[in-house]
Amino acid sequence: LVKQELECLQIVDVRTSSIIHVPNTEDVTPSAFIFLFENQLFLTFKDRTVSVCNFRGEVVTRFNDHRLFYPDSGTNNVFVTSAQDYIIAYCKATDDVDAHANRGTGAIAANGFSASAISGGGAPLLPAGTINVSNIMTGKCVARIGRGIGGIRDVTALYFNEERNELYVGTKAGILLKFAQ
Repeated sequence: LVKQELECLQIVDVRTSSIIHVPNTEDVTPSAFIFLFENQLFLTFKDRTVSVCNFRGEVVTRFNDHRLFYPDSGTNNVFVTSAQDYIIAYCKATDDVDAHANRGTGAIAANGFSASAISGGGAPLLPAGTINVSNIMTGKCVARIGRGIGGIRDVTALYFNEERNELYVGTKAGILLKFAQ
């Protein structure tokens, strides 16, 4: 994917050198994007929002409860499943209850995931955001991890191991959290 300001998005096939020009994308310059090759779509990230667009530059999915925590963030805090059906990302808490709930450290997170710190140290961190799991095709949030547990603050990296069903979250403080069912 090649996108320059005031130019249309171009999708370059490095194997064949063919180029697809995506019309109506001159005014859209996302901070990051991920090509969803299985679905011939792409995720765009701009101003804390995530959208799914087609090759005509049309938005086909908007996420109803998926506001990224950092404005203009890259993709370190985002994971797309190998089937390209779900996006997992560090998001802003949906309300003040989420942002200030339960200041404990080891607790049960949403949807049956349990959390444990597996490295790092320091004082317990207050939850400032949540890890949201949303369906890419519908935009619906299907799970939210982080309500009422410590450590969901200053997330710098996120990875989901699909074989083990484990989510790894790294923080600015050097703490690595593992969420597992």
